[in-house]
Amino acid sequence: MNTQTLEIRRRTNGAIDIDHYRNRASMDRRAAMTSTGRQVNFSFLTAAAVLIIAAFALPSHGPTSKTATASAATTIALANR
Repeated sequence: MNTQTLEIRRRTNGAIDIDHYRNRASMDRRAAMTSTGRQVNFSFLTAAAVLIIAAFALPSHGPTSKTATASAATTIALANR
């Protein structure tokens, strides 16, 4: 089994450089949040586009459509002959 060696950053007086690790954690956290935000924004925009396209693709729910009116008029005209 291989053992891992950790390089611990220390100050000149021998203390662990906590500021270095705090800054590095902050940068990693910021990068993770930014990438997550981009993914969420892309997903939101995609969902919004799909909903808009679906809204325009659905038929309207008006009282009658033009084809139904024409068919009814033709039926009435044929019945009155």
